[in-house]
Amino acid sequence: DDWSEFINKVKLEIIKIENQNLELNTELENYREKKIHLEVESKDIRQELEHLAKYKTLIPKDLYSIKELAQAELGISPKHLFFVGELIQVKKEFQVNRRAIESVLFPISKNLLCHPEYLNELTKWLDQKGLKSDITVKRIQIHELEENQDTFNCDTDKNSILSMIDILPATDHPFYSYLWKWLTDVFSYRLVIVNKFKSEEQKLVTAEGLVKTDNRTFRKLKAHFSYTLGWDNKELIESLTKKLLVLNTEHQKMIAYLEQGALTHQRIEDQRQILIFLRDEQPNDFLSLGSIQKTLERLTQEKTNLLKNNPDYYKLKKEAEE
Repeated sequence: DDWSEFINKVKLEIIKIENQNLELNTELENYREKKIHLEVESKDIRQELEHLAKYKTLIPKDLYSIKELAQAELGISPKHLFFVGELIQVKKEFQVNRRAIESVLFPISKNLLCHPEYLNELTKWLDQKGLKSDITVKRIQIHELEENQDTFNCDTDKNSILSMIDILPATDHPFYSYLWKWLTDVFSYRLVIVNKFKSEEQKLVTAEGLVKTDNRTFRKLKAHFSYTLGWDNKELIESLTKKLLVLNTEHQKMIAYLEQGALTHQRIEDQRQILIFLRDEQPNDFLSLGSIQKTLERLTQEKTNLLKNNPDYYKLKKEAEE
């Protein structure tokens, strides 16, 4: 009869709506995951910007704090204790090659250079603090600091990564000549395209950060490794600030999608409850005002319960009240 046909249509509509709800729930869950990912990434960038603003360096905070503590407790002059990464700056015109340069120098950028006068004292202090395994201190002899820079040749090859960097002036620290000699002896890598990287046998690096020491030794840093070089990182601060703004914009979009999704979810659920009511009621009951009133009260209570179980309910409620 007509009523049976109507009920069958209602049942089909319920199935359709429930499928819509499942799809919407999946979509909302994806938005929640993206929102969380954006929040974590934004937090990391804010912390990096705070660290840069305070210390003007990209050396990780946990390592930098060890250096500060050593200076305070051992009375080491700031100019006599530096991480390698604090002393090397990628020239502005070569920032485009920064990944290649960072990839080559990453193994030593977190090495600590200490004036020989404080070296033994620092080593004992690190051992006593249980920090010896956390930080690498380069053992430097006094005569190595006294060597003149003119006793060795700096690499002038335009493709050499050493021609793309500066070292903090010697007036600010005693490691200038020592560091240049170390870099020239060990880290004279040339920047090449991938085809030459495969065929040539010298120390090479590609723009993507693939490093070749010899025919048997290759390495590449993970995709999202942190830069560690520089005493002046204005360009990086600007870049990170722009990235943070983009992330914040995306985060606001996710919030808007979730809020709209919560409303859509509730609308679909209201429709589903009405259809369930139509499906379960008998023809005579359907025309009963008292039955309809009781059912509406039940549906209202169920709607409230569903809303309270929605992760965004209380946030939406608060915004509505404001």
